[in-house]
Amino acid sequence: MAEPVKFRYVFRFESGDRQEFNITLDEHLRLINPPENSELPEWTELEVRKCPNCTLDSSQAKHCPAALGISGLLIQFKDHDSIERIEVEVHTAERTYVKQTDLQEGVASMMGIIMPASGCPALSFLRPMARYHLPFSSLQETVIRSVSFFLLRQYFEDGPQQDFDHYLDQLNANYVTLQTVNNRLIERIQLMEKRGDVDKNAIVILQILSQVLTFELKGHLKSLEHLFLTETGV
Repeated sequence: MAEPVKFRYVFRFESGDRQEFNITLDEHLRLINPPENSELPEWTELEVRKCPNCTLDSSQAKHCPAALGISGLLIQFKDHDSIERIEVEVHTAERTYVKQTDLQEGVASMMGIIMPASGCPALSFLRPMARYHLPFSSLQETVIRSVSFFLLRQYFEDGPQQDFDHYLDQLNANYVTLQTVNNRLIERIQLMEKRGDVDKNAIVILQILSQVLTFELKGHLKSLEHLFLTETGV
């Protein structure tokens, strides 16, 4: 049996305040302990701004898994400004990451673990990436990791039998679905009573990443081609 995967995020604010969040994934890469949420907001209910392609039945699942997973985190930061400067430490079993950044990037980084592991069927393809989460990854790093993980999944599931473009078309379709989920989550969050905008802007960051990925996929990953082509004799 595989060991649980643990992430510890420590937020340090210029005011001297400190907040810590512990995220644990089980052996199936499912979320065990999302940030605590003593209330279940109405905007997390499955039928509120439900994704048109959602496969969940509200008679069996009352709440949207992705919305429920991030709700405790967003409620804690609902009155903060997205550009508030912080220092973030991310502790994993393998290493520790530290970055001076703004609050929205720190929150978006946590969402990048929570949402794929939440149980949302549309985001399940991202679970292996959540296991090997790279905090604060650049756009190019995200493109490389996403494509690599997807092709590795296809290799294990089907073997190297299908045309490469077929894999990229399917990956692109997955990210189009992800953009729908992000848009609906933004609509849900707008129903919250709050003063700050960090919650919405954190998801906007994830949305921009997914849009860049679909652009790269449609362009057959031309921006990465030079990394794998070497001149004769080099």
